[in-house]
Amino acid sequence: AWPPTSITPAGELVWKYKTKGKIHGSPIQTKDGMIVFGSFDKNIYFMNESGELVNKFHTNKKVASTATIVNDSIIAIGSFDKNLYLLTNNGKLVDSFQTQGKIFSSPIVLNNGKIVCSTMKGHVHFISLFNK
Repeated sequence: AWPPTSITPAGELVWKYKTKGKIHGSPIQTKDGMIVFGSFDKNIYFMNESGELVNKFHTNKKVASTATIVNDSIIAIGSFDKNLYLLTNNGKLVDSFQTQGKIFSSPIVLNNGKIVCSTMKGHVHFISLFNK
């Protein structure tokens, strides 16, 4: 797996980081500058813009999902362990929701604030933040 890399407009390498697994989902950047992405090594990574690891959150299975920004301080991301995780922008667990299947796709946030995720078992879950 090719690690996330930062390159200048002139094509010069600024930094890179190697995980212990493939990276399927796209990295995102939170409002406060944190770079977030998941890996098949079962971790969700939180890095600063200088490429330094700030934190990582361990799940029980691989992470193929791209994270979604829920609000200024929370992201949502799914795992093959069937959980949708709500994490702070620096990788602390806020809440998790057990779904009925592995989460491969990326969750979305509706205009009304509900988080929607689908599973590989054909289920779609509508989740209200902090209201299980």
